[in-house]
Amino acid sequence: MRENEKLRFNPDGRFKIVQIADTQEIPDVSPDTIKLIEAVLDREKPDLVVFTGDQVKGYSTYFRGKPERVKSCIAQLIRPMEERKIPFAVTFGNHDDQCGLNNLEQLDIYKQSPMCVSDTVPGLTGGGTDFLPVYASKEDKPVFGIYLIDSQGNQGDGYAPVAQDEIDWYRRKRDELEKENGGKVLPSILFQHIPLKEYYNVLVRKTKKEKGFIRAFREHKGSFFGLDEKLRNSDVEFMGEVPASPYEQSGQFDAIREKGDVFAVYVGHDHNNCFVRSYKGIDFGYTPGCGFNVYGPGLNRGIRVLEFNEQDPRAYKTHVDTFRELCGTKLQKPLLNFLYCHAPTNIPTALFWARNAVLTLLGAGVAIAAIVLLIQYFMQ
Repeated sequence: MRENEKLRFNPDGRFKIVQIADTQEIPDVSPDTIKLIEAVLDREKPDLVVFTGDQVKGYSTYFRGKPERVKSCIAQLIRPMEERKIPFAVTFGNHDDQCGLNNLEQLDIYKQSPMCVSDTVPGLTGGGTDFLPVYASKEDKPVFGIYLIDSQGNQGDGYAPVAQDEIDWYRRKRDELEKENGGKVLPSILFQHIPLKEYYNVLVRKTKKEKGFIRAFREHKGSFFGLDEKLRNSDVEFMGEVPASPYEQSGQFDAIREKGDVFAVYVGHDHNNCFVRSYKGIDFGYTPGCGFNVYGPGLNRGIRVLEFNEQDPRAYKTHVDTFRELCGTKLQKPLLNFLYCHAPTNIPTALFWARNAVLTLLGAGVAIAAIVLLIQYFMQ
């Protein structure tokens, strides 16, 4: 990071981050996605924007063999920051590299922008792992840290765990910062795309008779989860799908808990989730999807705001700004939004729905056949 790009607390001791999750856009970027981003930037005037993965809908056929379309999509997404001179950082999700350009190639596109302040650690798995120090308002020393972790992509019918070399790098960086900070760990927050397996530990098990139950799949098949309503806060909060975390236990949570430097983890990935819960002293936060060209929580698509104080970064505040709140209820493509709101969120859900539909049709067919036989019997 160049000297003039240093992130720094404002003279009033505040530093504000907005997290944009899952724009998952196509070359013809939705005007509503841009409208939401611009509305949040104008309202919040953040010091930094963090994209936490799946910026592009990599599996879309629009991108195949068309790298110029990837560049165009990215250019449209970062233009609101460029126009307002707001620094931004970026990491990647499980769909970005499906577009034909790997994460490093895409990062090079982002870095062409004068407002991009992130890079990647050379040699690590992925391409979006970095550390950003935030300096004191009046001194040239970091007082707060921001980790960006490339949480990897798809693996089989699930998701790959954070790579071991990324965890090893985090430990080295944490210890290096502790040494530079006179033996005190540097209070830090961590952003990545895919939730840790431990996110399940902030949920409660439910039955189908309870309010707010969500059916689980894959390794938790047959179980139902939801939020503990007693912990609900006044901010926007909802859960529309269970955490789609990796099957494998990477050890990432144990690493970030070892010395207590990381006090919060914020992710995206599961577009219909928006909540914050604490587990063993670390906040686990979800930010809802922002993009309108993919499934999401309707008018509750939103962007998370996090505000930190120089004197005590751990005592931060957070809330979510939604499209409904800032932009109203009028959408460019309301029918498409309706379909995305009612579409299955993953392949296991789609298969479950399809199975139920087949069984329903078969059941209806059997019932009709029985009625016909009864009619024939009594008509004899």
